[in-house]
Amino acid sequence: MPDPSWQGHVPIIAPGDLDWSESEIAVSLEDGFSPHIDSAGGSMAAAIENTVRLADKDRAAIAAYLKSVPTFE
Repeated sequence: MPDPSWQGHVPIIAPGDLDWSESEIAVSLEDGFSPHIDSAGGSMAAAIENTVRLADKDRAAIAAYLKSVPTFE
């Protein structure tokens, strides 16, 4: 989906639409890059400034949670 600022692309992280693995999510929360080598921008870049400070196990827990949320249609 397009970024609201029209300056890039925002990946969909809704349950069922997120095709990243748990490890890919955890790495993205640490380095700010998607598995497709896009960089986080906007409010997600600000979020990465905080998630980079977390322990690896905490980023892994966030990733596991995101993958566990059921899909709602």
